[in-house]
Amino acid sequence: MTRIRFEDVEVGVRGAKPLLDTTSFDLAPGTTLVLCGETGSGKSLLLELMAGLRRPSSGRVLHDDREASKIPGARRSVGMAFQNGQLYEHLDVRRNIGFALRDRRSPEIEDAAKIACCLDVLNDHRGRVHTLSGGERRRVALAKALITNPSILLLDEPFSGLDPITRDRLRRSLSAHIRSRTGTTVLALHELEDALAFGDRIMLLHEGRIIADGTPEDLLKRPPSCEAALRMRHPVPTRMTVEIRKGTLTLPGGATNAPADRSDGRYDFVLPAHAATIEEIGDDTLTGWRVVERLPVQDGVDLLLAHESLDPSDPISCLRVRDTTNGQLELGTMVDVRFEIENGQLFPSDR
Repeated sequence: MTRIRFEDVEVGVRGAKPLLDTTSFDLAPGTTLVLCGETGSGKSLLLELMAGLRRPSSGRVLHDDREASKIPGARRSVGMAFQNGQLYEHLDVRRNIGFALRDRRSPEIEDAAKIACCLDVLNDHRGRVHTLSGGERRRVALAKALITNPSILLLDEPFSGLDPITRDRLRRSLSAHIRSRTGTTVLALHELEDALAFGDRIMLLHEGRIIADGTPEDLLKRPPSCEAALRMRHPVPTRMTVEIRKGTLTLPGGATNAPADRSDGRYDFVLPAHAATIEEIGDDTLTGWRVVERLPVQDGVDLLLAHESLDPSDPISCLRVRDTTNGQLELGTMVDVRFEIENGQLFPSDR
């Protein structure tokens, strides 16, 4: 069981913005951590640092009390599946999965392939791995990372590029395996749904910074910032700038009573998708919203509503509501909406 510790770690690029701002955290043995963020946020970089494959520009990455990059590779007890399904191109599937084993006929190869949902690839594919699809490569690389049951298991986007059925099977299989592990597991994931399903702990990354770190429940109910709140919901919430003056909260299209615990000032208001409804004109409705897009979804059609006071080209500035009018609202139609302030979250605005 290995403890991972980051001590004032930074990765910089000469003459440019750091790839990773100064970062410190402690990862207890046996934890399942999910790194979640957009492409380029630093997820893969953190995995490479944890694996000891990359040295930071400053600070230290420790496995217990030893610097990860200074431990010989064979002694790190790290299994890593790269996003691109990195394999030994001159070997076949069986030899790739069992590369760390002496016995290429070991049943452990089948066991790892079963967890990684690539038993069919193992049994059916002949020859070198260069003819495998991207999804097949990722699953074989995952089995290769699992084969030695390492103390630290690092998985970079293991569900990327998979069809929905295979993705669901792999999620269920991998989740069951991780629950049975005693070692530490770190997954870099793009989809919030996956992050919530796997993580004891979630780190949200944005532009090389950790903007939130906590349990899924804490980050959903009590996100520390507007950026974190936007990334902890799917579909993407609406963000609008509002103002509080003398107990009144002014919103796009109207005003309402401000929460009693909020002082005067400008705020970013984050409202989850589908928390607003289209309503008949009334005293408590917000006016001036316009239908700008129709989005077919599995349960019907969603409408994106923009307001003249917000940027209509930015989807984060649009309310997402379910169309309950049987398609009667055409693009450009002006509507009134209603929602409860208590259903959203307010953050002091620096914009």
